[in-house]
Amino acid sequence: MKQQTLIVVAAAVAAGVAVTTVPNAAATPNCPDGKYCLYDGADYTGRLVVSDTMIVRRMPPRADDRVSSIINNTGMDLHLFVDPDLNGFGWQDFNGIVRRGAKVSLARPRSNDNKLSSYFLCG
Repeated sequence: MKQQTLIVVAAAVAAGVAVTTVPNAAATPNCPDGKYCLYDGADYTGRLVVSDTMIVRRMPPRADDRVSSIINNTGMDLHLFVDPDLNGFGWQDFNGIVRRGAKVSLARPRSNDNKLSSYFLCG
């Protein structure tokens, strides 16, 4: 009987832990104030870069053409380019600018996904 009770208690504890972790997975993504965050997941998951660098002419290899969503918590607009050295405006239904305080999913429409190669901040 003790073993059966222990199993039931263990299952209840495990279920309680599982229930409390679900909201965390759906929580608003964390991007620090004054920074922009680049993610390889469409819904602000799988963070690749957290920075406040003004100009990135070439993405680091681990992030080049892998960005699916962006949060801009800087005080400036983030201008995006599909080619290195701040070239290329190949964005569909999107002007290539992530406004200050905004977030954008490049995966919708899918044609914008995994294209970012360079960017700069502009006041």
